[in-house]
Order: sequence, then structure tokens, then C-alpha cells
Amino acid sequence: MSCDNNNVNISEKDARIDWRTLSKQENDSAYSPSQWSRVLKPQDAVANFIQVINNKSDAARAAIKNCEFDVPYGESEREKVEILKPDNPAEDAPVVVFFHGGVWQLLNKEEHSLAAPPLVKHGAIMVSVGYSLAPQASLSTIVGQCEKAVAFVAKRFPKSSAFYTSGHSAGGHLAAMMVSVDWTKYQLPANLIKGSCPFCGIFDVRPFVNTYMNDALKLTLDEAWELSPINLIQKACKYSPDTKMYVVYGDHDSPAYRQMSTDYSKMLIKAGMSCQSRQVTDADHFEVMQDLSDENNEGTQMLLEMMSLKTN
Repeated sequence: MSCDNNNVNISEKDARIDWRTLSKQENDSAYSPSQWSRVLKPQDAVANFIQVINNKSDAARAAIKNCEFDVPYGESEREKVEILKPDNPAEDAPVVVFFHGGVWQLLNKEEHSLAAPPLVKHGAIMVSVGYSLAPQASLSTIVGQCEKAVAFVAKRFPKSSAFYTSGHSAGGHLAAMMVSVDWTKYQLPANLIKGSCPFCGIFDVRPFVNTYMNDALKLTLDEAWELSPINLIQKACKYSPDTKMYVVYGDHDSPAYRQMSTDYSKMLIKAGMSCQSRQVTDADHFEVMQDLSDENNEGTQMLLEMMSLKTN
């Protein structure tokens, strides 16, 4: 693994990473995926990631002819979705609602269309969600927008056989948050979400309070805890008891991110929910997302498996 974290007292041999005992500098490194890139220097990792996902997403959007761009679900500029469909989708086609990452303050829906081709090939519809970003919007506002987006999509496709959520990094957090929502307040079925597949998700937001990433988020510890999926397990059990959870992470993601994924999975299982914790081999935080364009990729196969679609 290529890591530029020599000044940080963290190693993969540590049994546990406790953000409470780390300095701000140590937390910055532990929870910054660019510091743990498998092949690139930290200063190059994010720019390379953005270039790769843009190129792949442009290709995906060109290849899928049945698309709807910038469909508004709310009033603000970024409250829009992108809908990518098979040429002749079945009336009951399953729908995946996908949330982009970027620590809730970067990126957009268009850059994540790359995940659509394998899904569309197997008859599914993918909806990529845009949402307001920090510091213009609080994390609580962002979560609320994403709820509204899912409700919009569910009402847009009322005959769909199943709705699923997925997302990468901060988008994985948003995908997991949707499992703890009472969808009846939107006049929708209580057990709306049939499955959720967060990739490299953020399931405990508290560690980010003591990092540079909180400069834009401006979260308190109490606010971060209220918006953490690991704190909402009981709500998930109440509102989505039959939801299949696939918690996926890369074997070269940072130890802190891998720990979040395994902790969240164990808590879901202990609470009685159906959950599988899966590791993508030879993949860091960024590669897990950018390789979702490949149908044969492990992460893609896990997403298709969750949806009971054809897999290798």
C-alpha cells in the first residue's frame, strides 16, 4: 500500500482506531481516503479520481440512450436527479437510487452515472441524486433532501417491483440513512427500501468533527451522532426490518473506513437485520467507486446480487 501518513500514529496492525484519542492531524489522515491511495500520492488521488469518474460517466451517459437529465425533485438548484433506464424498461423494473460522495461538500450526480450500464443491462433503472453541498447546506438539510428525492422517485415509478439505495463514501452514509426513514410520512409503504448497498460508507459521523472536513460541515458531536447510521440501528429495524443490507468496502481502504464498515455490519446483524459485509479485493476507496462501471467487478456483482439480478 502506498500511504503518505508517516506523521500519523496509526497502523493497520492497530486492533482498534479510536478517534477520541487521536489528534486533529491524526484524524485528518485516518479519515481522509486520499492518504490511503493504493497507487497514487495523496495530492494526486482526488484529482485522478474525479477525472476517471467523469470520463467513465460521460461514456455511460452516451451509451445509455434512455436518459432523463436534471429532473427536479425540489426547489433548490442541486435538488435534481438523473434517470438512466433500459431502452424498453419493464413496468415493474427495479430502481436503484444512488447518492454521490465527496464528504457532503464536493462532486455531483453526473459524475456517478458510470455505475448505471451494468444495472441497465439487467433491466434496472438507476437514479443518480444531486443534493445541496456544505457549507451552503447543513448535513441535516442534505439528509432531508435525499429523503425527498427517494420519495419523488418512488412516486415517479409506482409500479416498480423494488426500490434500493446505494452510494459511495458520503453517499454510502446517505444510502444507509434512508433505511431508518418512516416512509409512511410520504404516503409510501412502510418497508419501501428492499435493499441498501453502501460502498465505503461513513457510518459514524463523529470522527469527522475533529478533522479539516468539518470546516465546511460545522457539526457538533451531538449533531454528528444524530446523523450517524450506527446510532439509528433501532429505527432501521423498526422501519426497514426486511431490508437486505450489503456493506461493501475495499481491502485497501483506510483502516478507519474498514472499521466503520465492519462495526456497522456487526451492529445490524446483532439487531437482527439481514446484513452481509463484503470486501472488494485489490481496491482502495476510490477504485471501489470507479470500477462499478465493470459488470464483472466484485462491487458491481454484489450490487446485482442484492437486487437478485443475474450475476456471474
